[in-house]
Amino acid sequence: DFDFSYRIIKKYPNSLFITPLAKIKHRASKIERYPTKKITYMNQINHFYFNFKNFQSLKELTKFVLCLYGISLFRIVNFLIKRKRINFLKLLFFFRSVIFCILNLNYIKKGDLKNLYKKALIN
Repeated sequence: DFDFSYRIIKKYPNSLFITPLAKIKHRASKIERYPTKKITYMNQINHFYFNFKNFQSLKELTKFVLCLYGISLFRIVNFLIKRKRINFLKLLFFFRSVIFCILNLNYIKKGDLKNLYKKALIN
C-alpha cells in the first residue's frame, strides 16, 4: 500500500488526500503477537527494497541508515529495560534481518524479492 501510494503521489502530485471523516476499525488481537523470523525478514526486505527503489540520493540513503540505527537503539533499550524473551527475539531477528539484507543488496536492488524471501526462510 505504501509503495503504491508513493508512486501515485510522485506521478500525480496533490492527487491523494487524507480525510478526518474516514473511519477504520482495527481488530488487532489483545495478546502481543510473538515475533517470527519470516515476518521480520520480509518486513526488512520490503523496507530495503522500497528505499533503494524510490530514493537514490546520498541524503536519502543517510536518512535510511539513521532510521535503521534508531530502530536498533530502540530494540536494544527496550530489551534492556523489559528483559523479556519476546524483546530479545525482536532484537535478534531485527539484527539478523538487517545483516541478511546488506549481504543480499544485489537481489534487493534487482527486485528479486520472491527468491529472496525463500532464501531468507532457508537460512
